[in-house]
Amino acid sequence: SLEILRNNRKDTLLVSVERKSIAIPAVTWDLIRKEKPVGLINIQSFSGLEPSVLRLALSSLKMLGTNKAVLDLRDNGGGFLESFLGSCPFFMRGNDTIIVAVSRKPKMVYDSLYVVNKFDKKDFGRFRDFQIVCLINNGTSSAAEFFAKTMQRWGYPLVGESTQGHSTILHPFELADG
Repeated sequence: SLEILRNNRKDTLLVSVERKSIAIPAVTWDLIRKEKPVGLINIQSFSGLEPSVLRLALSSLKMLGTNKAVLDLRDNGGGFLESFLGSCPFFMRGNDTIIVAVSRKPKMVYDSLYVVNKFDKKDFGRFRDFQIVCLINNGTSSAAEFFAKTMQRWGYPLVGESTQGHSTILHPFELADG
């Protein structure tokens, strides 16, 4: 219960508020132009993003008559490496490299062979014919930066501001005491 004191009033207002989780979808999409259709796909986060949802968004836009889309990555704080990697096969060609990571482990290369072996082979290059622009801003970080930079390297333009510049891959590791 909240008791609210309002301006110019001596009495208070008592309001009951129900507390519960609010689910925010990782991906939303719509057409932003109907006459010459262009899709807008907003990727809020790569935390829990299922590649199947991005596949659904792109397939839906294709069924609505467009292969043009704006991928909005603004204020996307990133997320999980697997979600980012699982979103890449849709736009890949046979010799594309996603990222090369140097860490405590030997150098890891995430390329088309890695993706084909790890994710659904039928998705490889499935939406390569899409004309895509990625929107970024200073709130774009981590996995979203990797995704944007990967798309740029594959020939898709980036539009917006400089990103945060995190571009780090964090790997969990177990401590000796568990």
